[in-house]
Amino acid sequence: MEANTLATEWYDLFSRYAADLYPGRYTREKCLQLAEQAVGMVEHAHRSATQKFIVATEKGMVYRLRKECPQKPSSRFRWKPSVAT
Repeated sequence: MEANTLATEWYDLFSRYAADLYPGRYTREKCLQLAEQAVGMVEHAHRSATQKFIVATEKGMVYRLRKECPQKPSSRFRWKPSVAT
């Protein structure tokens, strides 16, 4: 999925479900920036010969990597909740 499409989808979701939790935080520009980063991570996983990755991101990204890079062992993509301070 390309970044513009993903950004539009995310913006719609944030506007609908998270606007009251994060007012003004997820603008169209911010969603595009986040989508470009996500697309870049997936593209890197596709291109890389590496079988292990450390991805510092949200749980949804791990799901997407498993879905879009099935040739990489799925056990290599793991999600561990972070502790926010």
